[in-house]
Order: sequence, then C-alpha cells, then structure tokens
Amino acid sequence: MKAKNEDQDLKNRIQELQQEIQKMAEDKNQLKEILNKKEVMLNNVLNHSTNVFYSHTANHEITYFSPQVYDVLGYKPEEAMMKWTELASDHPMNGEGYLKTIKAIETGKVQEPYELELIHKKGNKVYVRIHEAPVVENGKTTEMVGSLTDITDEKLSGTGLKESEEKFQLLFEKSQNPILLIEDYYFIDCNKAAVDLLKYDSKEEIFKIHPSKLSPEYQPDGKLSYKKAQEMMDIAYKNGYHRFDWIHLDKNGKELIMDVALTRIPYNGKEMIFTIWRDISKQKEFEKSLIESEKKFSTLFEQAADGILVGIKGGEIIEANQSICNLSGYKKEELIGKNINMLFKPEVLSSTPLRYDLVKKGDTVLRERELIKKNGKVVFVEMKTKILEDGRMQALFRDITKRKEAEEKLIISRNQLQKAERIAGLGNYFYNVKTDNWKSSDILNTIYGIDESYEKSFKSWLDIIHRDYREEMMDYFSINILQNHEPFNKQYKIERISDGEERWVHGYGEIEYDSDNNPIHIFGAIQDITERKLAETALMESEEKYRNIFHGSPMGIFHYNMTGELTDCNESFAEIIGSSAKALIGFNMLRDLKNNKLINCVKESIKSGKAYFEDWYQSVTTDKETFVRVLFNGIKDENNQIISGIGLVEDITKRKLAEIALTESEEKILNIYHNSKDIIMIIDKEVKIININKALEDELGYEINEIIGKSPRKIIQKRYWDTVESRIKKMLQGKKMPAQEFIMRSKNGLEIPFEGNSKLINYEGNKAILSVIRNIKERKQFEQRIFDVMIETEEKERQRLASDIHDEVGPLLSSLKMYIEMLNQNADKQDFIKNKLQELVKETITNVREVSNALSPNVLIEYGLVSAINSYINTQKEIIKIQFESILKDIRFGIKIETVYYRILKELVNNTLKHARAKKITVQLLYENKSLILRYKDDGIGLNTKKLKELKPEGLGLNNIKNRIKTIHGTYMINSNKDEGFQFELITQVNIN
Repeated sequence: MKAKNEDQDLKNRIQELQQEIQKMAEDKNQLKEILNKKEVMLNNVLNHSTNVFYSHTANHEITYFSPQVYDVLGYKPEEAMMKWTELASDHPMNGEGYLKTIKAIETGKVQEPYELELIHKKGNKVYVRIHEAPVVENGKTTEMVGSLTDITDEKLSGTGLKESEEKFQLLFEKSQNPILLIEDYYFIDCNKAAVDLLKYDSKEEIFKIHPSKLSPEYQPDGKLSYKKAQEMMDIAYKNGYHRFDWIHLDKNGKELIMDVALTRIPYNGKEMIFTIWRDISKQKEFEKSLIESEKKFSTLFEQAADGILVGIKGGEIIEANQSICNLSGYKKEELIGKNINMLFKPEVLSSTPLRYDLVKKGDTVLRERELIKKNGKVVFVEMKTKILEDGRMQALFRDITKRKEAEEKLIISRNQLQKAERIAGLGNYFYNVKTDNWKSSDILNTIYGIDESYEKSFKSWLDIIHRDYREEMMDYFSINILQNHEPFNKQYKIERISDGEERWVHGYGEIEYDSDNNPIHIFGAIQDITERKLAETALMESEEKYRNIFHGSPMGIFHYNMTGELTDCNESFAEIIGSSAKALIGFNMLRDLKNNKLINCVKESIKSGKAYFEDWYQSVTTDKETFVRVLFNGIKDENNQIISGIGLVEDITKRKLAEIALTESEEKILNIYHNSKDIIMIIDKEVKIININKALEDELGYEINEIIGKSPRKIIQKRYWDTVESRIKKMLQGKKMPAQEFIMRSKNGLEIPFEGNSKLINYEGNKAILSVIRNIKERKQFEQRIFDVMIETEEKERQRLASDIHDEVGPLLSSLKMYIEMLNQNADKQDFIKNKLQELVKETITNVREVSNALSPNVLIEYGLVSAINSYINTQKEIIKIQFESILKDIRFGIKIETVYYRILKELVNNTLKHARAKKITVQLLYENKSLILRYKDDGIGLNTKKLKELKPEGLGLNNIKNRIKTIHGTYMINSNKDEGFQFELITQVNIN
C-alpha cells in the first residue's frame, strides 16, 4: 500500500515538473505575443482613437501631430504644427500648462492633466484636456509626448438630468420567463408568466405561500421540500445568488422541473429574493436518456488509469504498465519489443509525427491522439512524451474520451448560453476598480458596438454613455456605488460606438470589497431594453393620441361589447347619428337597430373581428337619413380572443352626392376624350406614355397598346427628341411652356407635322404632363403656300424695280454725263462746274447700280450662290474684314434656296455692322450628307440670347430670317453670350441642281 502511494506521489511530481517546463515555454511565447499585440494595439490606438496625439522637444518645438487633429481643430497635422502658438486664446506655453510642462521636463515625471481653451480653424472655441509624459534618456528629458482629448461637449453639457426612479415592476411584468419575489421565505409578488405556468387564475392565489406549498412533499434527493426550500433560500440570502433544479406542481398537480435562479436584491428598503424560473422538464428528460447512454459507454473505461510506456531510440518499447495494457488491449509481452507506432494509424503519424527529435533535446511533447486498440477500436488519449535522466523516453497516456465528450457538451452549453443571452439582449461584464479595466462578453460588445480592440476603462465606458446622461452616470458611479456601496441598478442611454445609434440599457452589478471595505471588483449584467423603452414611450404617446383623436376627431367613434351594446362614443358619432352621446350609451345595436344589413355587420365583427358597412342609414331616434361608411374592428386580448369592438363612422353624404355627379361628368369627359380628333396623351415623370386616346390610331396608325409604357421618342422625329424631353422635364418642375411644333412618324414611316399644347397635371396622385397634339399638316401646307407666294412676289418686285432703275434711270444719267462732257468751254469757272457735275453723275450711276444689284443681284441669278457671296463680300471689304471659305465653286442648288441663303447672309452682316462692334467675320458654306450648311461667326461684343428676338435690322430682324428658313424647311442654331461674339448655323436638306 505504501509503495503504491509513493508511486502515485512520484507520478504526480513528474506531471507537475512537466507542466512547469511546459508553462515556462508557453510564458516565453506568450511574452513575445504580448509584445506584438501591444505594438498592434498602440498602432490601433494611434489610428482609431478619437484623441489627438502629439510630441514636442524640450524646447517646446512641435514635432508630430496625429491625423485626429483635423477632426478636433480643423487643421491638417502639418498646418497644426505651424500654427500651434496661434491655436490657443491664451498662449499655450503660458499659465498652468506651461508650468506643468516645465516641471515634467525638469523632473522627468508625468504631471497631472490640465485643460486648455483652443481656437478651431472656423473660429469657435474648443476645450481640450492635455495629458503629457516626458521621454527620458540618460536621466535627461529629450521629448514630451501627449494627447489632446476634446471635452467641449463635457464642458457645455450642463448640470445633467435628475436621477430617474427605479421601476422594478415594469422590469419583470413583460418578461416571458416566470419571475417571483420572495420576502421572509414567502412569495409576495409574481408576473403573469408565473401565473400562466402554474395554471392559476390570478397571482393573488400565490401570495403569502411558501415555495414548498407549490411542490411535492419530497424532492428527488429525498429531502422534504419545505426543509430544502429553506436551505436554498438561506444560501441565496447569504451568497447573493443561488441556482439549482427544483420540482414544482401546477394547480392541477402536474410536476414541473424548474431551473431556479435566486438573487438577493434590495427592494423598497428590504432584502428580497428575485426568483426566475425556467421550465426544463423536456431538457431533463433528454439529460436522463443521455446520462443512461453515457453510463453504458463509460463503464468500458471506469477502471482505466494513466498508461505508461518507456522506449528507446526510434520508439522501441522496453517497458509497459498494466494500465496501458488495459487501455490498448494488448498484453505486456505483445507490446515490449515492438515500436510504439503500432498504436497509431500510419497516415496520422505522417502528418503529425511523434517528434522524438524534440524529446531528445529535452522538450516535453504534449498532444492529443487517437490510439488504436488491439481490437481496432480508437481511444482518444492525451500523450505526453519526455526524456528521462537515463536517456530513455517515457510516454504517459491518459484516456480523455470523457473529457472530449465533456468539452463538446461545454461548447454546446456555452453556445446555448450565448444564444440565450443574445435572445435576451443580456451581456455581462467584470470591472477591476483598482486597475481601471473591464472585460465584457460578446453580447455586451455587440450592445455597445465595440470589439476586443476597444480600450476598456472607466473613461471609455463614459464615452459610450449618451452625452445627456454622461455626467449623471459619473455621479451615480462615484456617489451611489463607490461611496454608498449600493448595488449597481440603473437605466441609461448609450451611443453605440460602431454606428452612433442611440440605445437604452439596464445595468445591474454586485460589488466586491476588500478588508478595508473598499470596492475592488464589480460583476454584473447589462440588458438592451431599447425596444421595451420605446414601447413604453410609444404606449404613452399612443394613449394620449387616442384620447385626442377620440374626442377631437370629426369621424364618429364608438365602442361596443360582445352583446352589441354601446359602451362609449364621441360627440361626432352622436351628431352623425342624430342623437346625443348620453342617450346612445347602453343602446343595443343587435336588438334596437332596424337595418338588417347593419345588424349583420355587428354580428360579423363580433365573430371574425372585421366588418364593413356603406349605405344610407335611417336614424332610429330621428328622421335623419345619412349616407355613412362604418368600419367595425374587434379588439383582442393577449390570447388573440375578441373581447369587444370599435366602430369608425364617417358621414359621406356630400361625397356620395358628389361621386354621383362626378361619375356623370367623367362619362361626358371620356366621350370627349375618346372621340376627339386631336391626340391626347399623358406622360409620367419617367417620360413614359401612360395614357393616350384613340385618335392615335387614326393619325399615326399605331394600336394604343403599342405606345403605352413607351417613350415619346417612338413616335417623334429624332431631331426633336431632346427638345421634347427638355420641355417635359421643365414642366414637371412647374415651368409653363408655349405650344411647340414638331414632326411625328406614323407606323408606316410617314412624317407628319403636329402642334402640341401641354400642361402639368396631377394624375393618380403623381405629377404628369397632359398633351393635346393637333395635326397641322394642312395648316403647314397653307403657310408654305403663303411663304412661297410672299418670297416669289418679293423677288419679282425686286426684279421689276431693279429692271426699271437700270433700264430707265440708268440711261438718263448716262446721257446726262455725255452731254456734260460735250461742253467745251474754256472758262475756269465752267470747267469747275463741269467737273463737279461729272463727279456727281458718276456717283449717282454707281449708287443706282448698287441699289439695283442689292434688289436683285444679277450675279446670283447668273453664276450662283458662291459667286454672289464673293461679290457681296468685295463690296464690304473696306468696312470690315470678312473671311469666306467654300469649296462648292459653281455648284447650284435652285434659285429659291440660293436666294434665301444670300438674303440671310446679308442680314447677318448688316446686323454685325450695326450692333456687334466686330473686327472680323468668318463665313463657311459647306455641302455634307445632302445638307447645305451656312456657318456665320463674328468676334463682336455678343449679346444675351434672350434679346436676340428683339433685334429687327431694317425692320425685319430674326422674324424675317425665321420666316425665310421656314420656306425651305431648314433648321438653325444661334449661340451668343455677352463679350463672346455671335454664331449662327443654317442647315437645309437639299439636292444639287
């Protein structure tokens, strides 16, 4: 017996030494990991902290600012370094801050933080708290590093809010878990979930009852329920918390297996026990079957102890104990002399070798492996291999099958706990008061919007708290918790770090004190109660809104019970019905109403919760007849059972009469809409046709369904697309637009001129454009005939006048010149008169020829447009520089086209000379893609495009140019801005003549 104990002691000592050696190696690796993590954490702090970090020399020269300075002061780091002395309203090197900095430099010690008032780039004041620390080398301060914390909100936050009162009742009434309060070992309160679980009618039946009265006489361990209940509650009173399983009985005597959690709480100046039940009956049934299964499995290994093998060289076994034989199924003689590899799968050893190399160096190799028994079964073992003093290797084998199973159960249990916490929105924390550091669960991290990299201190906790509650919570923690030693129990608002979302939480905490009664640890839980808080607020607002709506609504509102009797109504309902509210209370609709349709609606609402009535209603108490709309709704309890009803009544008599008149009016309008010869279409804000009348089929040959949902581009000539869509967008913005002419394409390809008038309308609740489009083909043909006649008449008149001047006035003036020249008097005076007369006559002849050429340029008729333009430019070259470019030479386009182009060019030049103050004119005449193009440009003062239409040179102006362009079906473009010159382009599709 003594030898066995010594052997066990030796075994334990061996294990302890192995663990110490392993721990030393792990500590070394952990130290390296800690250093790496510290470096990463420092970088995270510098990059993600809201504080500004900086450094300066012992001579106060700033050498670094972190990027956060831009968020706090509005300056980039390099700007802040240059402007540091300008940032403070008082010089930053003066006063308290300067003295502390000097002291830190002299002593090499960190000084207390101080506050400073700085000036933001935008001019506003920013309050910061300065923390500085010296960098000391060889006993001398070489540099100061520090941080700025923006405390502007803290400074301006005010005195805070009054501490809200605890509302414990609301905390557990809405809980889905049964919650009960125990005082002096008896139940004094419970929530509805507890009443429902125990099948009682009200919680009063449970009051003043000892927990054993709701239990069988004995618990499963054989103890009396009364005695054991007392013990459990005593433990909770003593330790503050106790959790255990318990058998309860419901009102019908059914056994309920409960997971019971007892927590000692202060309530109304007393100590009570806060009890939470969780029904685990089904879970216990599962555990029972699982335990039975585990017992069958564990009996195979209950006698197993650690197995030991001793080997040499490459793993040859020279010793084996009985435990390894029992574990592996081999006899000693079957193991000794064999290689240890026989106990493992070859493919496993190839990926995770036994590492004799490390063992021989003195390392202890600890691994979990699958051991193959003699019978082929696999056993999970923990194998620890080390070298002995005599050079042999020793391997210890421990059966960890149960531990593996326990670990799996632990993982499952942990996952279930985390899931329960996540569902309940409940996270836990542990705060070390002395080190000012707290740890938090994943759920709490989610609630706060943080991760493990977040610095967890008292200050960082305050940063999470909403700024309106920050000062209040600081006072609560300092006074109530640290001074008064109260348990932490407080509701407050936070601003989640990750996204800034505001959330409500309820914090709980128990405090641990040292021997001097100073707080050292706080452990507790924090629950996200945002939904409940919002629900409470919404409920109060909803109740207030309903009261206002009920009494102030013009709509009639009434309440009725399951027998159809009115229990309440507002004055609007009484007025619609033609009675008084007082007289209507107690009125039974199922019995007293005369309208069977209305009675059936009341019955239907009581049965299904919904009914609707719309018809004429004859008042029971008066002769008043009203067309009403009544909506019946059932009111349900928490079990979704209808318990009463509410009705909404609206007097729609006027609307009904208006609907009748409107229906008649709509029928008339629809007749006009579909029988109109003009195309009527409605276009939505997406520039899609959403309605169109039948005139589309007559005018363009399309079926209506071919156009609905399409863009107007489908039926409009391409060159009008941008113009039409621009008009639609401007009208959708509220601008009024005049009528517009454009070309539309029929289904068979014909191009037809139309004129569109449009306006902004409200169509089915949305903005839309109503367009009435009229075929103006006949009008355009008539206008064309008028223009042709006008131009033809004008040109004929010009030709006649030019011919008369040339044929009649010209010869006369020529004869006059001839006779004057025949005068041959030698008198000096006569010679002077003769010379003057000759000059006047020459000038007259020249002027007459110019007028004749202007009225009907002979060169245009004889030689074409290019020659006529060149001839005209030569007459103007003394007045202004004109550059004319064309490669058309003697190509002709028909006298009508050429005449219009020639007249327009002359009017443009005349315009430039009169108004533009230009020095140069550029003219281009091109023929491309069967289009004759005239481009005109001057470098004058330009003008506002809106004023172009006001210019009327020689009484004609742009209206004359536009009319001429219409006669040849051309298009034009004008571009001019003040001081940027004038540009004009004319394009006409024409064939070479």
